[in-house]
Amino acid sequence: MVENGAERIMRMAEQAQQAEIEMGRAWVAENRRGQWLGASVSILALVLAAALGAFGLQSGAPAGFYALPAALVSVPVFAVVRAIVRQESR
Repeated sequence: MVENGAERIMRMAEQAQQAEIEMGRAWVAENRRGQWLGASVSILALVLAAALGAFGLQSGAPAGFYALPAALVSVPVFAVVRAIVRQESR
């Protein structure tokens, strides 16, 4: 029998859990900049899509002009759908 074996195992498990929590916090801090960048690009894409769609309706532009707003909107929409799918699969 190992003296104080149960306490040592519990202490080791608590230290491992605390290390995992700290690694998670560090990961979130590192990825925060990327999340802000992604959010700003998505908002810019939506604003540009709305502006191009509004001006395209008034100018009688060719069909290719309408494809650009659709492409710009699809980027953040696909990102949101992908995040939802990933979250549900966990």
